[in-house]
Amino acid sequence: KRLYVLLLGVFELVAIILETLATEFKVIHVAFAFLIDIYYVFMMEVEGRYDQMTGVYSKRFYYSEIEHLPQNGTYLVFMSDANGLKHINDKMGHEYGDLAIKSVGRSTWDILHSKAKVFRIGGDEFVGFSKSLEEKDMPKYIDAINARLSEDSKKLGFDVTASVGYAIHTPGEDFQATLHRA
Repeated sequence: KRLYVLLLGVFELVAIILETLATEFKVIHVAFAFLIDIYYVFMMEVEGRYDQMTGVYSKRFYYSEIEHLPQNGTYLVFMSDANGLKHINDKMGHEYGDLAIKSVGRSTWDILHSKAKVFRIGGDEFVGFSKSLEEKDMPKYIDAINARLSEDSKKLGFDVTASVGYAIHTPGEDFQATLHRA
């Protein structure tokens, strides 16, 4: 994600330079238009890859990634979602519900993204998978997610908790079946 931000800054700097030069050199207009086209394609890719609300990978990117998962591979699949989101929305308002969703998403991402891909697939549901995570380590990661949510709860002024489940995808098993077990 940092690479995207860096590239974005470079594109913007080059665009400013070209725009300044374009007033003096007509040939640069074509180069400037081309650069703007590349910039917008780049931004569409970045926006399509990340969920706007939470910053984790998007549902669109999730569908792209699961197409490339090997059916004969072994990997860990996990799922997390916010507990009591309806209650938060109904009693405190959707702004607070959004804060809870962001907290669950960011906590899951912060704890697991170095070892797994984490996606928001809808509402308060987050899914991930990894070839490097081991089943025996998941309880400590779940504890870390819950500890982070507890810290967020103190800052937000209301309780944010999540349920996290996981399962091992075995060779030949349908991904959706593994997800259902998680």
